[in-house]
Amino acid sequence: MTAHLGNPIPSPAIFDKIGAAFRKAVSRFAEDEHIPVVRFTKTDRKIDRMRPYLATQAATGRSGVAAIGLAQEYASVFTGTQRDAPNGIPWFSFTKSQRRVSCYYFYLWLRHEVARCEWLREGGWLMPET
Repeated sequence: MTAHLGNPIPSPAIFDKIGAAFRKAVSRFAEDEHIPVVRFTKTDRKIDRMRPYLATQAATGRSGVAAIGLAQEYASVFTGTQRDAPNGIPWFSFTKSQRRVSCYYFYLWLRHEVARCEWLREGGWLMPET
């Protein structure tokens, strides 16, 4: 958390900085490319909500991002706690916990098939759904 981001202290504030940058990048990408962002509700069946967007992208005949889905889901995350050492220097401890996080789903139309990729900003992983 420090060396590759250029931060001298492994602070929990870094998590927020990474998440904010990612959310901003996704918003900018969606806006620049005119890609709809769909907010899912708890009861939504994601693929049913996305079918019209996939059909629209398919009608262009070109592969591309049909839409970006956004949902709140539970995931394992790291939470940080600040403590002060006897000499007054702050130090942080990190533990895993379950939290509701913003999940981004990128729905792609790839000429003859549909693909969905997930990104959990707090977990920092990208995984195609099977």
